[in-house]
Amino acid sequence: MSVGTWTLVLFSSAITLAVASGGLIVKGYEDVFLVFLQWAAEATAMVSGLILVSYTGVLLAVTAVPVWSENRVLLPPNFVASGLGSAAGLLELLGFVNPTTQTLGIVAASAETLIGGVIEVRRRPVDAPLWSGKTGWALLAATVLAGPISLFLRLWWASDPIGRKAAAACFLTGALTIRYAWLAAGRASARDLQALFEVQSKFPKI
Repeated sequence: MSVGTWTLVLFSSAITLAVASGGLIVKGYEDVFLVFLQWAAEATAMVSGLILVSYTGVLLAVTAVPVWSENRVLLPPNFVASGLGSAAGLLELLGFVNPTTQTLGIVAASAETLIGGVIEVRRRPVDAPLWSGKTGWALLAATVLAGPISLFLRLWWASDPIGRKAAAACFLTGALTIRYAWLAAGRASARDLQALFEVQSKFPKI
């Protein structure tokens, strides 16, 4: 938790500094120091923001819940992809349709497609809540929405603002549902005594 706290403090401070220095530049106080300060603050905010957006996935992965702990490699990238794609989607729905948001959207949708494909292909017993029952269907539908459908819309209608906004809406809906599906899968997995026993048996004996 301390890592998350320090990351949040660093991210918030960097964002504040970037906005303040940018505001001074806009008002005519531009000089080399302010430009460097804004650049450094934005770079720091970018790096700390990537850590911050993955941190919820990291926290879930270090718990004793089988479906979370056994997917500790997938959870952080999944949360990074959904966070970046959602940010790009929100900006596009607000009218900021540009090459940067398009690139972020394509990368995020591709990552969601890949992660969803890994879950579906390997179908491990410990991952049963992710590919079976109501939770499995919800995760599959959400992944298709945020992954292949969003990616198709972005590539097919790359130059059409309406197509881009449709892709953004699909991704936002899918990404939000994916997070709820992971939480629901965790609750179901925590009730699976066999899976809990198998995970705990991997812990080193003291």
